Amino acid sequence: MDDKKNIRALVVDDEKVVRDFFVRFLSLENIEAKCANDGLEAIEAAKQEKFDIVFLDVKMPKMGGLETFRELKKLSVDIKCVMITGYAVDDLLERARKEGVVATIPKPLDLGQIDSLLKEYAKLNSAKKINILVVDDEEIVLNFFKRLLKDNSCDI
Repeated sequence: MDDKKNIRALVVDDEKVVRDFFVRFLSLENIEAKCANDGLEAIEAAKQEKFDIVFLDVKMPKMGGLETFRELKKLSVDIKCVMITGYAVDDLLERARKEGVVATIPKPLDLGQIDSLLKEYAKLNSAKKINILVVDDEEIVLNFFKRLLKDNSCDI
């Protein structure tokens, strides 16, 4: 499944050109995107609304990317973060991956790599199991739903 329209993204970068680029690209992908200039703004935005994925610059004034990532994880443990950087900071990126960053993207940004990440997120998100409770006093209705859901590879 390639449906990305329900993904909400936050782009955090101190460079306006990068933020604008990301928002334009994500909007073409039917992804709702918000921006933050730095880590402090990102944390405030994450307190106000839920984001599925965060594109987070490594080096920013006020609060760096790794520190911002740690604070975002406190607010939402299941948030997915992708670190972006134009610097050679392999040690920091390795630490970030160990702490749960899902990917890193070097600058200049590769649209194909960003698109692949978004497709993978959408695929994983659509593969999540859902719980269904059917309540009815008719045995025939319950059996119908049991067969229907079992035939669609659902756990009963």
